[in-house]
Amino acid sequence: MAVDLAPGLTFKVVSPPVLALVKMASYLDDRHGRAKGLLDVRRLWQWYEHNGERVFGEDVFKADLTDIEFAGAFLLGLDLRKIATAQDLQLIGRFLSQLESSPVDLPALDLEGRDAERTRQQIIAFRRGLGG
Repeated sequence: MAVDLAPGLTFKVVSPPVLALVKMASYLDDRHGRAKGLLDVRRLWQWYEHNGERVFGEDVFKADLTDIEFAGAFLLGLDLRKIATAQDLQLIGRFLSQLESSPVDLPALDLEGRDAERTRQQIIAFRRGLGG
């Protein structure tokens, strides 16, 4: 996707859903060497569409999330589902299963002890967005 930074200055960048998919694939390829990629995915779940109007859209309210805080994860799942192939969806499923089976390996986003539950809720919201 193209991003205009200034008049006459446009950069091509990867879209957040594609970036999330690449980070998931690289994490599965080398779990220990790519732990930062997992942190990046968690940040995408947290901040995706954070300041956008979609956070308060009908899709988010119909998703019945436990908190509006998880709207970004839901919307990222929704947008990723639109572009994902069957093979991509299998990869995403393996990634999510890995996270759910090894929550102790998750790098912390905060130091207040809320990360395990927050991550669980992000995964639930992301899965809802994916349609699963």
